[in-house]
Amino acid sequence: MSTAAHRFAALWDEAVARRDLEAVTALLADDVSFRSPAVHRPYEGRETVAALLQLVIEVFGELSYTGVYTSGEDGVVMQFETTVPGPDRLLQLEGVDIF
Repeated sequence: MSTAAHRFAALWDEAVARRDLEAVTALLADDVSFRSPAVHRPYEGRETVAALLQLVIEVFGELSYTGVYTSGEDGVVMQFETTVPGPDRLLQLEGVDIF
């Protein structure tokens, strides 16, 4: 893993673990795009994505990263697991964040 990718992954993991939206937002590029299979079009821009991530932080349970993978010099994929309240039980979720 490149030094920059490793540093980014560590900072992101720490900020998410603390549920520190300010620190998460500081790691986002001004022209960040958030894409999800749950929505039909990407969310664009730092402020828009930060607002969306605030909602995600409120809904998700504790989120832990279980794997970090790199692609080239600056691509990072972080595998995570968390829980989300369902209508009658707590749902287990596993996914990836692609940077």
